[in-house]
Parts: sequence; C-alpha cells; structure tokens
Amino acid sequence: YVTNEERNYFVKEGISLELPPDAHPVTTTVSRNENLIADQDFGIATDSTLSEYQKLDSDEEEVKGCNLEILHNAEALITCSDGSYDPISAKAAFNWRIVTDNELGLTECSAPVNTNPKYLNSCRAEYAGIRSLVKYLKTQGLQQKEIKVYCDSKSCVDELNNDYDLSVTDLEKPESDIIKSIKSMARTFKALEFAWVKGHQDDKDDTPFEQRPLPVRLNIACDTAAKECMRNCIKPKKRARPMEGA
Repeated sequence: YVTNEERNYFVKEGISLELPPDAHPVTTTVSRNENLIADQDFGIATDSTLSEYQKLDSDEEEVKGCNLEILHNAEALITCSDGSYDPISAKAAFNWRIVTDNELGLTECSAPVNTNPKYLNSCRAEYAGIRSLVKYLKTQGLQQKEIKVYCDSKSCVDELNNDYDLSVTDLEKPESDIIKSIKSMARTFKALEFAWVKGHQDDKDDTPFEQRPLPVRLNIACDTAAKECMRNCIKPKKRARPMEGA
C-alpha cells in the first residue's frame, strides 16, 4: 500500500518498483469494481509515534547501563530475554536484561527484529533476543561466569538445551539459522544455562511485583520494554547481515 494525505491504497505485487519500509503484505479481496479490500486491519507508524528506535539501523542495538565493571566482578549473572510480535503490523522486537545475583549492574537492550517477513513470528522474536544477549555476553568477555538465561518460551528453552547438532531436516526449519548461531556461541561459555520462567500472561498471582522472584520481575520488565520497542519502531530498510555461527 501507499500512503497519501487522503487515504491508503494498495498496489498489486510485481507492479511497484519499491515499497516503503513500513509496508507489509496482507491478503485481499477484489470487489466488483476491482477495488482491493484488506481481509484484516493493520496499522502503520506515523511521525507522531516514531521514537529513538526508528533511528536504529537494522543491525544496531542500543545497550543501556553497560555496567561492565560490576558484571566482571560478579561470580554469577542472572539474565532474561523476551520477544514481542504483532501479526497485524508484522513488527517484532525484544528486550534483554543482565544483573548480578544480588541485583546489581543492570544492563539492558531493546531492538527491533529484522528478518524475512515470511518467517517473522513470536518464536523468532524470542530467539532474536536470546541471540543478541548471548552475543553481548561473549563480546564483553563474560564467558567464564556462571550465567542463567531465563526465557518464558519453554519450546525455545528446550530446543537450546538440546546438545545434538541440527540435522538436515532441522536446517530446513525457518529458525534453524538463529538456533545454530546461538548454540555455536553458547559452546564458548564455561557455564551457560537456559532456563524457563513462567510467563507473566500465565501468572494469576496477586503477589506484589517487588516480592516476586528476580527472574519473574526481569521477565515482566523485559516484556514491557519489548512491547514498547515493537510499537514505536519501523521496519528496517535493508536486509539483516548474515549471523555469526549460522
């Protein structure tokens, strides 16, 4: 579709030479007068909703905190990552956080997910956050620490904890590249463990936020930040670079 001051309208695939970065495919129905009608609602980012996430390159990630001295002096690190995906706008983002076991040295990162729209889903968003987190830990030389990576997607945690290498059949799956990349980097760590944390959406407990276990509080904070990043970002204008280890 193309946006002008009066209305949005659609162009047939293969006719337009270029599309805006915030355009996404939708299924349509052709009416009798040959007008295209979208089968689902969708939204686009406007100038009033764009934030600092818009300024990020598709492969740039803004890390906040960067308390490396505190993290390097800690014996153990507690981390959490969460992804968010909206099928209507076809946008996804993640947020991850790192603290010491006594909750010092908070370091976090939020970024949009850049991948083939055909394979973009909530699972991909989860893996993208975990990969970004593991890559940061490796880049900063924290491989010798005891590290727990919490995630509220049990299927992702189970997959990453499997020791086997991906088979030919596995490599045909949409997430095979990012799973292979994460596992490749994880092998360079002394004690890196992927652990499941109960998702906030499944939590019916009325326990005050500050009284909940650390992994739960990190998960809630990651979810909130990931959703904010997803809503305020625009789609990247170029394809993502190849992944390390994929």
